[in-house]
Amino acid sequence: MQFKSVTAYLKALRDNPDLAMIPLSMVAEWKGISRSAVSEQVKSGNLEGIEIKGKNKVWRGIRPQALFVQEAGIEAQSRQRRDQVRTTLAQAAATGQQISYGEAMAPAGLSSRNPRDRAEIGTLLSELSRESLAGQGILISAIVVQKTTGRPNAQFFALARELGCLRNGADEATFWHDQKARVFRAFSAPSK
Repeated sequence: MQFKSVTAYLKALRDNPDLAMIPLSMVAEWKGISRSAVSEQVKSGNLEGIEIKGKNKVWRGIRPQALFVQEAGIEAQSRQRRDQVRTTLAQAAATGQQISYGEAMAPAGLSSRNPRDRAEIGTLLSELSRESLAGQGILISAIVVQKTTGRPNAQFFALARELGCLRNGADEATFWHDQKARVFRAFSAPSK
C-alpha cells in the first residue's frame, strides 16, 4: 500500500487506524532477520507493506495485523513440528530404538542439510528434554544420535550439565548410556 505524501497517510490513518505501520527495521529486529529480508517478504506477498513518500524521505513499514497473522502461523507450524518430533521420539523409545538427528527431523519437515533446521531441532530437543525431565525424570533426547559417531552431539551434554543431570568431570558415555536406558524403560512400561 502506497501513500503519495505524509499528509495523505495521516488522513487515511485517522479514518482507519488499521493502517498503522511498524518500521521495517523494527520488524527485522523482532524477527531476527535483516531489513532486506523483511523487504523480500513484502515483495513476495508474505507481509503487507506500507510506503509513505515524504518530501525528502520515504518511510517503509509493515501493517501490524499482517505481521501478527504471519507470526501466529509460524508459531502454529512450530508447535506442529514440536508435536511431530515428540511423537517420533516416543515411537522410537517405545521400540527401544535410538535414531539419528535426521530421522528425528524428517517427520517434522526439517532437513539436516539446512542450518536453520539444525538450529530448530536443537531447540526442540532441548525443550522436549526439559519437559521429559520435569515430567518423567529423563532426557528424552538421549536417544537421538549423530550418524557419524552414534552418540548425541555436544549440545545434549551441555544441556544435561545445565539442568544438573551431568556433573562436571563425570563420564559422558556412562551418563548417556544410563539416560538412554532410562528413556527406553520409561516408554516401554505399560501406561497406568
